[in-house]
Amino acid sequence: KLSAVEPFTFWSSLDCPFIVLSEQELVAGVRAPTRRELECLLEIVMSYVELCKQRGFVMKVDFEGNMLGHGGIATTAAFQVTRSICPETLVPCALPVDLPHDPGLLLDLSCAPCVSLLKLIMESPDIEKFIWGANEDCSSLLYQSTP
Repeated sequence: KLSAVEPFTFWSSLDCPFIVLSEQELVAGVRAPTRRELECLLEIVMSYVELCKQRGFVMKVDFEGNMLGHGGIATTAAFQVTRSICPETLVPCALPVDLPHDPGLLLDLSCAPCVSLLKLIMESPDIEKFIWGANEDCSSLLYQSTP
């Protein structure tokens, strides 16, 4: 199943793999999946998220969009497990330098299944979230149904 993810993975500038979930070409060089491929990707990612919930992982979260805040539009959400924060105490911890990166998720928020996945992760009390710029990023998610 992991070979199904490879065509829809890109590597960040910090050499971290991100799985792109979208019905369209969201990232240059990462083609849009077919309907069946997207279903398969979502199945794999849902299993990964369930594992994250079971293990109580901490995730870094970032939203991008157009004029984020009330009246703005969140267009993408990025999630990545971080092991630099202790899940029990939320205290930073040192990591070995050669530790491989956990895969990140890049969700297209114009895609209904991705919005459902976003909701699952964000509403889970079993996954601690660290969010960059959370005030503006989340106000459109909390207070409006359409821009």
